[in-house]
Amino acid sequence: MAKDRIVKVGGSSTYTNGAPTPEKVGGWSAGSTFNGKTQKEMWDGLLYPFQEPSFNSLSIASQSTILECGVNVSGGVRTFNWNTVNPSNIQANSIEINDITASVLLGSSLANDGSEALDIGAAITKLTTNAVHRWRIEATDTQNNTFNRTFTVRWYSPFYHGVGAKSLPVSNIQQLNKQIVGKSDKSYTFNPTNQVFYFAYPASYGDLTSIKDPNNFEILGDFTKRTETFIKYSPYYEGSDVTYNVYEFNNLTTQTNFELTFKF
Repeated sequence: MAKDRIVKVGGSSTYTNGAPTPEKVGGWSAGSTFNGKTQKEMWDGLLYPFQEPSFNSLSIASQSTILECGVNVSGGVRTFNWNTVNPSNIQANSIEINDITASVLLGSSLANDGSEALDIGAAITKLTTNAVHRWRIEATDTQNNTFNRTFTVRWYSPFYHGVGAKSLPVSNIQQLNKQIVGKSDKSYTFNPTNQVFYFAYPASYGDLTSIKDPNNFEILGDFTKRTETFIKYSPYYEGSDVTYNVYEFNNLTTQTNFELTFKF
């Protein structure tokens, strides 16, 4: 094994190490070995490390990342937009974009110009809450390392909340306030006038464990849960047939800015 040594050649010193470096220092990674490196090469490598490129954004123009189940991502030619960090360290024409959900290469050998119009195929939709579709952009840096970023669209069956008469049918519950989000505890403000509170969501999320009033009193027992099949009723509900839990307050009430917290 070569020993660490400094050799002076023609007035200049070179450096050779006998064992790989134990940790990263400056621009030299752990495990680096050197053979006859000049002082300039050693100092440049120490003080001017390679600036790794990366993607700091990826999007499809005019495309929301959250959709209601049953709503399409429009197909055909769509424009992908991206931004990069340290673009000078990306190999020319090394960018490719894939539909990783469908395992389809959409474009390759692309220039790093920040935008590309590509045909993504047929319209895409999902009918299961929390389903996703993903696209990925990938490139190669000047040290032959690949890096990437992913753009994700996610679908949810809506939550519904509001007030109304007792025993509202499904079509009326679907016309209450709609929120397209994932499963989590919710807090909403209600303003009933001789009406009852309603809270509805996909039954696959499970039963509620708590409903608290503005004074933090537990009132879960003051609600009755029933299950209903929600069917497509555009624009109020766009998905396929899904079983919903519907929580209905047992008593008519009149309140102003009455906040309830629903917990799973």
